[in-house]
Amino acid sequence: MKKNNFILIIFLTFTILSFSFQLTINAPKGALVYVNNQYTLTMKRTKEIIQLNKGTYNILISKYGYKDFKTSISIDSDKEITAELIPLASVIFHSNLNSFYIMFDNNKLLIHNSEILKIPININKVILSSKNYKSQEIELNLRPFETTDINVDFIPNGMITIESTPIANLYINNVFVGETPYSTILSLNKKYNLKLEKSGYLTLEKSISLKSDEPVNLKYELKKEFNCMLILHHKML
Repeated sequence: MKKNNFILIIFLTFTILSFSFQLTINAPKGALVYVNNQYTLTMKRTKEIIQLNKGTYNILISKYGYKDFKTSISIDSDKEITAELIPLASVIFHSNLNSFYIMFDNNKLLIHNSEILKIPININKVILSSKNYKSQEIELNLRPFETTDINVDFIPNGMITIESTPIANLYINNVFVGETPYSTILSLNKKYNLKLEKSGYLTLEKSISLKSDEPVNLKYELKKEFNCMLILHHKML
């Protein structure tokens, strides 16, 4: 009976091995290997071998301070994978908004002001966005495991800044709003009347309509009244 059990164990072992294949994994020491979301082993060397039956497997290799390596592999023979783990850097975005979205590497994440975000160092550009504000593209130059602070001021859509030389009183649709330079938000495709007044200068009036969400900066130069009086006097002579 014992002999029969021994033969059965050998037969089962041989059967299992005959239908399994070797997956050779190249990864940094200390990395954790997960197969189909199940922890499988810790890399004690830079090369480890596991046995897998024929099939398709999701492989995840993770190490603290590095971006996870993920791949899907079909096993029907001995295979080998190499996981080049990319170091992460810490980035802190300081903003005039409480929260906003960040997009990089096909990911879109909602983050909060001054929140620490881990970003792979091979990412050299991110896009920040928030509803009703102009999106911003930020260039990055990250170093492994270091922390970078980035200040971001979101500009509302329809933002317009009006400047004048010299400083003058500004009226929008005949309502006094303040002195130049003056910034405000206007609706798109709506007509607005601007009026600039300054003692000793000719009143300047303009009609504007914003056609895009892009920020607009308008600069005007007022003409002195006495210049016009001199010209008129010269013509009369």
